[in-house]
Amino acid sequence: MDWDGNLLCLNGLVFSVDYLPDAVHPEGAFVVHKHRSMVDNELALIEPIAPKRILELGTHTGGSAVMWSELLKPGKLVTVDLTAEPLTLPGVRAYRGVDQSDTDALTEIVQSEFSGTLDCVLDDASHLYEPTRASFDCLFALLRPGGLYVLEDWDWEVLPDHLRPPSLEGAEGLVRLVAELSRQDDVKNLSLHPSFALVERA
Repeated sequence: MDWDGNLLCLNGLVFSVDYLPDAVHPEGAFVVHKHRSMVDNELALIEPIAPKRILELGTHTGGSAVMWSELLKPGKLVTVDLTAEPLTLPGVRAYRGVDQSDTDALTEIVQSEFSGTLDCVLDDASHLYEPTRASFDCLFALLRPGGLYVLEDWDWEVLPDHLRPPSLEGAEGLVRLVAELSRQDDVKNLSLHPSFALVERA
């Protein structure tokens, strides 16, 4: 992995990794709206399980999906997003116009793309309690034992005011969900990290 500041170069592809809304990204680079340390920390925890079947919720421009595909080299990575506009990504299958709370659609995608079983789920979608709980309940049950479910930006609602996303003002985030998961029987391990929570299936 070759970092140059916030630029990550992988197999001839360039990823501009910066979470700041006013960040300037080089032309032609894949944009990844994350902090560099977040990528490093997630990779260190996910890579050891060698996931072959990865589902990402929340595609945005697709930069993170392509990045994870290059970093983790799974057999298949599928990404879904609420936005309906078509998107073509190298090495990644993108489903568009799919709400993360549409459990029928998610189940059908996992069945058709992965024969019903997942190794890892990366949730960077709404960051809201209700839709995230719905997709978690659906997809966590489809993880293999030892599979990992990553909840990104779980802590946004307890951050200082100037760091909270204005678009989520007054909404309920994921703190309650994380607390609930700490007492869930099929959760083997729950670890909290800056900007993401990692949930391991029993």
